[in-house]
Amino acid sequence: MATEKARRDRWGIWRQIAFGFIVGASKFEVGMVIGWSAILPKMQVDNSTGFVVGESDVTWLVASPSIAGLVVTLFTGPLMEATGPSRLLFLMYLPMALLWLLQAFTPYLSVLYLARYLASGIYMVLGPLPATLISELSEPRLRGFLLGFEEVLVALGQMAAYVMADLLPWALATALCAAPFFVLYGCAYFLPELRQFAHAHHYRPVVLLAAVFTLRELGGQYVLFAYTVYLFRQAGVHLDAFLCTILVGVMRVVFTSLGCGVVDRVGRRPLIVTTSLVCGIAEAVGALFLLVDVPGASWVPLAAVLLFVASYGFGLGPIPWALLGELLPTPIRFIGSSICIFSFSLTQFVVSYLFPLLMDRAGVGVALLVFAVAHGVLGLVLWAFLPETRGRTLSDLQDCFSPVRRATEPVQLQNYKKAINS
Repeated sequence: MATEKARRDRWGIWRQIAFGFIVGASKFEVGMVIGWSAILPKMQVDNSTGFVVGESDVTWLVASPSIAGLVVTLFTGPLMEATGPSRLLFLMYLPMALLWLLQAFTPYLSVLYLARYLASGIYMVLGPLPATLISELSEPRLRGFLLGFEEVLVALGQMAAYVMADLLPWALATALCAAPFFVLYGCAYFLPELRQFAHAHHYRPVVLLAAVFTLRELGGQYVLFAYTVYLFRQAGVHLDAFLCTILVGVMRVVFTSLGCGVVDRVGRRPLIVTTSLVCGIAEAVGALFLLVDVPGASWVPLAAVLLFVASYGFGLGPIPWALLGELLPTPIRFIGSSICIFSFSLTQFVVSYLFPLLMDRAGVGVALLVFAVAHGVLGLVLWAFLPETRGRTLSDLQDCFSPVRRATEPVQLQNYKKAINS
C-alpha cells in the first residue's frame, strides 16, 4: 500500500509539473511580443515590402501591448469567469500562431498594425491567466518553481526574438514566432478546467499588487527591453547595437533561470526587495555616467543595463507574476488580476509613449534617473507591505491581509486539486 501511495504521489507531482509547463509556456508569447520590437530596424530599411515603417510607426507598434491592454484587461476577468481559464487558454493558442503568420506575410501596414495589436491583446490576457492556473493546480513545494518558470519562458521568448532579428530576414523571423503555439494548441486540450466566481472583496492585496506593477513599469523595464537597439545607439556604446541586444537576451535567460532555482530557498520578499533596489542602482549609475560624460567610460551604460537585466530576471521580473497567483484571494482572483493588469497596461502605455520624447528632449541619462527613482520607491513599498509567501498554502495566504483567517480552502480548490492528482 505504501509503495502504491508513493507511486500515486509521484504521478500526481509529474502531472502538476506537466500541466504547469503547458500553462507556463503560454508566456513564450509575452517574450516574443516584447522581443519582436528588435525586428523593426530591419523592417525600416527593407525596400522589398509594400509599405514603409516610419519613426511614428515604431512608437505605436512598440506601444501596442500597453494600448491593447487598456481595453483587454477590462474584460479579462469576466471572460475567464464565463469560459473558464483552461478553456480560454486553449482557445487562444491557435489565434496566437495565426496572428504571427499574418504579421509576417501581410503586404499592408494597416493589417500589420491590426495583427500586432490583436497579438498584443492576447499577450495582456496571458498576464494573470497562467499564474492563476498554476497557483491553483500546484502544491506549495512546486508552486514557486512553476511560477518562476513562467518568467524563464518570457526571457527565452524574448531572447529567441532578438536572435532571429539579428540572424534572419524580418518576415522569416516573424513567421517562426508562430511555430511553438501550434504545438501548445494540441497540448492545451488536456488541461483540466477550473472556475471561480467572485463573491467577496479583498482590497488590500489588490491595491498592493496594482502598486507593485505600476511602480515596476515606471522603472522602465518594458522600454529598456523594447528599445534596446535604439537605446544602445543613442548611448554611444562602442559595440554593435544588435550584439548588445543579444547580450541583453542572454543575460535575462540566464539570470531568470537562476532566480527560478533559488526563489523557494531564499523567499519572494527578500529577493524582490533586493532586486528592485539593485535595478534602481544600476539605472542610477548608468544615468550618472551618461549625464557627466566621463571620457573612456562608454562601456559603463552597457554594464549598467546588463546589471539591470540580470537583477530584473533574477527577481523583479518573475516574482510579481507569482505574487499575482499567490496573494489574490481565490474568490476574487480573476477580477483582482484584471485590475492589476489594467494598472500595468496603463503605466506601460504611458512610459512607452513618453520614453522617445524624454530621450529626445532630456537624453537617456535623465530617463534612466527617473526610472531609478521609481525602483527606489518600489523597494520601499515592498519592504513595508509585502508578506512572505514561500511554503504557505493558498488557504493560509488568501486571508493574510486580514486578522480573521479562514480554516478551510474553498470547495472549488479542493475539487480541482483532486482532479490534478487523480
